[in-house]
Amino acid sequence: MSYNKSYQHVERVGKDEVEGILHGTCYVMPKLDGTNGVVWYDGDTIHCGSRNREVSVNSDNQGFMNYIIKDQRFWDFFKRHPDLTLYGEWLKPHAIKHYENDAWDKFYVFDVMRGDTYLRFEDYKNILDNFQIDYVPVMAVLNSPSEEKICELAEKATYLCKPDTIGEGVVVHNYDFYNKYGRQTWAKVVNQKFKETKKEAYGIVDCVEEIIVKEFLTPEEIEKEKCKIEDFNDKKIGELMGRVYHEFIRDNMNDIIKKHKNLTIRFKVLNGCVCKAVREHLKL
Repeated sequence: MSYNKSYQHVERVGKDEVEGILHGTCYVMPKLDGTNGVVWYDGDTIHCGSRNREVSVNSDNQGFMNYIIKDQRFWDFFKRHPDLTLYGEWLKPHAIKHYENDAWDKFYVFDVMRGDTYLRFEDYKNILDNFQIDYVPVMAVLNSPSEEKICELAEKATYLCKPDTIGEGVVVHNYDFYNKYGRQTWAKVVNQKFKETKKEAYGIVDCVEEIIVKEFLTPEEIEKEKCKIEDFNDKKIGELMGRVYHEFIRDNMNDIIKKHKNLTIRFKVLNGCVCKAVREHLKL
């Protein structure tokens, strides 16, 4: 049976998929760096899923379902609102290691759907408050903000972070926006300071593909994909490499093209460089 609860891929501000999203009323929320989770009810029991699959108690996503089904708040919520689906972030450590100690191992709702329709923040906030269910707050509601303004907010997105640390960035929700392909989608801005890493570089760079990997792939991003693989072990290194390369291309190609114009990229070599970076990260 196909899985139909996958959450949308949030595109970066400036990409073709979200062209025009800043025209209108924009709700700006901090972007948490955990793992994607979804919770729904079938009239009898609670179901949970990750971005790509339904999970179970015996095949869980880092303890997500066990947390949900043991929490009475969610049973009470769905008895009153069985038609709603909760999307959010199951906060487990990977890229950001400096959230407040009491922030971990909790589910933070960032979207609520009724059928195929997203509820606006003000419409679901009070519902969740009634059941004391955690949700990602709104930093600002802006009318047709500039990209520069969104970037400024991304640098101030420190929700749940310890003092003097930084968050991943922000997500922009424009509930009236549909892109030119007819899809309703949100946009994100990742804090540049978050992307930068002071960790040891991947080694001597002698080709353009290695330069690209050094500039755009961080150890934190590798670790993030590793944490998405259940019971990771040496037999799953190939899966990790594939995941890292897929996300690397999807998230960074537009930025790579903008920075390195008229560049010929050998994608087979690029894949090899990404795999090399993964191996070095794992100290293989």
